[in-house]
Amino acid sequence: MVREGCSDIPEHGSANNVNIPLTIQTAAGPVTAEIEVTVETDTPQIEAMIQRMEKPKPLLNLLAADLRKAFRANFAQGGRPAWAANAASTIARKTGMGLPARTKKGNIPWRLKQNGGFGGSNSVLIMTGALRDSYATKNGRGHVEVIDEANGTVSVGSNLKTKKGAPLAVYMQGGAKPFTISNAFGRGIVVHHPGYPARPQTVTDEDAGRMSQTMLNYIIGEQATASEG
Repeated sequence: MVREGCSDIPEHGSANNVNIPLTIQTAAGPVTAEIEVTVETDTPQIEAMIQRMEKPKPLLNLLAADLRKAFRANFAQGGRPAWAANAASTIARKTGMGLPARTKKGNIPWRLKQNGGFGGSNSVLIMTGALRDSYATKNGRGHVEVIDEANGTVSVGSNLKTKKGAPLAVYMQGGAKPFTISNAFGRGIVVHHPGYPARPQTVTDEDAGRMSQTMLNYIIGEQATASEG
């Protein structure tokens, strides 16, 4: 999040609007908003607002939580807009591997559901849930979250890799051109892979509105807590 400026401070003893343009940098590009706040200048309100904006770390943590929530929605809805569907061969392979898997008690893990369904065509980018968690949870393997209070920025994403070190999150985000596997399954089999379509993580207008509200609440001093999923 970057504070880009604000309007002139009004005269003492008056009630005026302060316009605060703000920008959040995300993997999907910048999210911008201009927040208008009505302040009474004969109270400590302006000074408190300035102090909060000069120490934005709590706000950046809240915005990071908003981004994780957006990523959870991406996986739950199969992309926003919808990701390319799984190929029939991919669905067959996942089914043969028993993935995504139910719990030991036979229950469906809520975090592995997609569009209200489970498995089959409702499993785009979902096998064990590792990729989803790498974006959507702070403790997920490969999760990247950088809070830079000095520059007022927050970055949330994933650098999840396969067991052999291939950049899985990068491939899924931007797609991959056709490639050849010279020793597939460790059996010396040559496989000509068709590549992967891009299935990017996105931030919607609704997400941007939520983050704008988070910023407004922080600036005017309303309490909020970061949630995890």
